[in-house]
Amino acid sequence: MHTLSYAITRRCRLLDTIDDSLELYDKTYRVRTGFVPSSVKLVPQGMILDFSYTDGYAEYRVPYQNGHSMVYIERES
Repeated sequence: MHTLSYAITRRCRLLDTIDDSLELYDKTYRVRTGFVPSSVKLVPQGMILDFSYTDGYAEYRVPYQNGHSMVYIERES
């Protein structure tokens, strides 16, 4: 899953620009996966994230994000 955190400024009716990235700390995400994950990893760092799985949803916390983060939710074999 890719997540973005940028400040967007509306310049006119049809033009939005990205001015700055925003730092996020300890952001929790809840994603409907439809399968029980075997692991959740922050990539490309390779950091394994703790997660829980309840009622079809995987929930995990990204410790730090500056503009973009990418998380790989691996399916259990």
